[in-house]
Amino acid sequence: HVRYKKMINIELLKLELEQKLQYQEIGNKCYFLKSCSSTNDIALNLAKQGEKSGTIVISLRQYNGKGRLGRKWITYEGGLALSIILKTKFLINNIYRIVFIVSNAIIECLSDFNIQTKLKWPNDIYVLYTNNFAKNKNYAFYKKIAGILIELYNLKSQIQTIIIGIGLNIKKPKCNSIINYSNNIGFIEDFNNILKLEEFLLVLLIKLDQKLKKIENNNFFLLELNKAKKKCLTLGNRVYVKYNGNLVSGVAIDIDNNGYLKVLKKDGQMINIYTNDI
Repeated sequence: HVRYKKMINIELLKLELEQKLQYQEIGNKCYFLKSCSSTNDIALNLAKQGEKSGTIVISLRQYNGKGRLGRKWITYEGGLALSIILKTKFLINNIYRIVFIVSNAIIECLSDFNIQTKLKWPNDIYVLYTNNFAKNKNYAFYKKIAGILIELYNLKSQIQTIIIGIGLNIKKPKCNSIINYSNNIGFIEDFNNILKLEEFLLVLLIKLDQKLKKIENNNFFLLELNKAKKKCLTLGNRVYVKYNGNLVSGVAIDIDNNGYLKVLKKDGQMINIYTNDI
């Protein structure tokens, strides 16, 4: 199993993170929980109470977390749910940038721990469960290892509060029946069974801080977008999406500079998809 200490001293881990991250925005204040309903909801309540930007909420178990399009994201014991408070005047039209930058941070962090992953547009991280290189663009051989949810709130005029939610599947649940609810769920322990939570969190939070502080720099974002494209499992594959109320299919060709997925239909029409199901 993943080398979690059997009883993680959450107060000690909280102090360790805050000490090592005291000179950066992301993670210099940390709320660490053993279990909660939703880290995003807790982060929002803290933001409403005046908690500063960069504050994070971490839970090892989450039983009513949020996924995209109203889905649930459950984090079982041995997983990781992380939410980040950002208070910024960031342009709402550029919010899509956060997803790509956070995805890159997660992909790079996992790579540092010898786990190679891909982005499934727009906000999921998948890992390949085969050594057959010829199959590395086939969805059937990938499993979801992480997901991202961005939520926006106007808590004061002119100030946009953003909650970045990240869920990671680290350790398999003990109950096999839980795993069986979906056969496309992957776990970090299948690729690195000596992962230390402290080290992983530290690397991830440093990468997030470095990237998010430059998010409004257009040149920096274009570099990050190109990184995301190179790691995007969706591009080159046939996708099924809702478009003008209808389910249509086509080949995902590109992601444009505004975050839209460009899909080429069989009839030659190119359509732009924002955050539909793929």
